Amino acid sequence: MTARSDPLSIYQELVSLYSQPHRHYHNLSHITDCLAEFDAVKHLAHQPAAVELAIWFHDAIYDTHAQDNEERSAELAKRRISEVGGSPDLCKSVMVLVLATKAHEPGVHPDAPLLIDVDLSILGQAEERFREYEAQIRREYEWVPEITFAAGRSAILERFLARERIYSTEPFWAKYERPARANLQNSLLKLNSGITFRVATLQDCGLLAELNHQLIRDEGHRNPMTVPQLEQRMRAFIEGEYRAIIFEQNREVVAYALYREEPEEIYLRQLFVVRHRRQQGIGRRAVEILRSQVWPKTKRLTVEVLVANQDAVAFWRAVGYTDYSLTLEIMP
Repeated sequence: MTARSDPLSIYQELVSLYSQPHRHYHNLSHITDCLAEFDAVKHLAHQPAAVELAIWFHDAIYDTHAQDNEERSAELAKRRISEVGGSPDLCKSVMVLVLATKAHEPGVHPDAPLLIDVDLSILGQAEERFREYEAQIRREYEWVPEITFAAGRSAILERFLARERIYSTEPFWAKYERPARANLQNSLLKLNSGITFRVATLQDCGLLAELNHQLIRDEGHRNPMTVPQLEQRMRAFIEGEYRAIIFEQNREVVAYALYREEPEEIYLRQLFVVRHRRQQGIGRRAVEILRSQVWPKTKRLTVEVLVANQDAVAFWRAVGYTDYSLTLEIMP
């Protein structure tokens, strides 16, 4: 018997896999949620042990650049269960169940519909939790350009909506079918709104400097920096602690945001909508995208606004920010 055949070592291996830093949704919290959902319906399972093992292994291998995660997870399950003395029938059942989660279509195992409903239970959660889930998925696929992600994600959600039933089993259908459809429809509306976003690179610093210069003039700020100076500063920002997001509509740049993420706070330094695209809801939509798809929901959000810029003060209050402090000064 090797160290691998020790159940504790297998548990530790799974915990390590689900704790990988690139996981934002497909982590231990997802497994915990699935196990809780399954506990409530375990009596419906033909092979409850196989389903529980499948829950543990179904996302064990998770690489957003790969297409064979479920296959590799199933193989890992087979090896580990066999190592601790699991029967060939149990190994086969768990493998089949794990593979059923690839396309979320009921497979040849009688418990596949139940496992799939457990895995898809997130779709029917409360609106705020669903938005958090969407943001977590987007972070896992951060490397995918927004327009590509929106198209691919829309196709997936549309396939779920096209089904006669999203949930195959009665308990999940009764509990989650209606809210899941509402969540998916709202998500599709946002994905197809035409506003896309991407993370700015150093090659965008010239563009960002031009927009920043407009922002300074529009705000009536005292900053005297020229566009070349602003470009140099923007480059230092992006090379340092800041991150910039560029928003586009029909391939036209319509806005940008510059922010810094700290341990307990997201500090938004700049948000700017180009002049001829204002009063079209772009600023509000940009904030919504940042909050739902870019920023973690567990952190405090802060922004600084010039008191004299009452339009900006009104905007930030309208999108959810509240007054916190006021900076006073005496000029020389």
